[in-house]
Amino acid sequence: GEALIAARYPQPGDGARDAEAEIEFEMLQGVVGGIRQIRADHRVRPSHTAEVLILPKLGIPTSVWDAKATIERLTRSKVQVNIANVELPDGTNVLLEEGTYASAVVEVGEVHLSLEGAVDVDQERKRLEKELADINRRLQGAQSKLDNPGFLRNAPPNVVRREQIRMETLSGQRDLLVQRIERLS
Repeated sequence: GEALIAARYPQPGDGARDAEAEIEFEMLQGVVGGIRQIRADHRVRPSHTAEVLILPKLGIPTSVWDAKATIERLTRSKVQVNIANVELPDGTNVLLEEGTYASAVVEVGEVHLSLEGAVDVDQERKRLEKELADINRRLQGAQSKLDNPGFLRNAPPNVVRREQIRMETLSGQRDLLVQRIERLS
């Protein structure tokens, strides 16, 4: 064979690509990212092994769920996958017991992380309500600037636009916080 020193440097696309494996890996990344985001949003202690229920959409390859042990290891969670995704007549899921869950919608379906024992729900609600009050205060300040004809007349257009963007961002953050507080109730 050819000496390594004289061999052509490998180029992208030289090896066989498995498009299906790449898609499944992206799905797996989405599940892991969703669980990690919930843990971060609700400040679940890194040492806590969380109970997670995954409700997949129809048609998701079962090979994604064959990686359940990997999902558990990467997210420090005990994962249960409800492949049947059985719902009761009232729309609730058979496996979602009474309790407080934080949820995320990911490409493969829904991820539900039990907050029971993971966080002090009352303390988390108070923290989120305090954060919501701060965002509402900042929103009110941005709104009063934009309602001020003097500000709109004297400020350069880019400053006015920056304030509008700030208000849109704060509104989005407020909406997310309201949803998170409602899930804790």
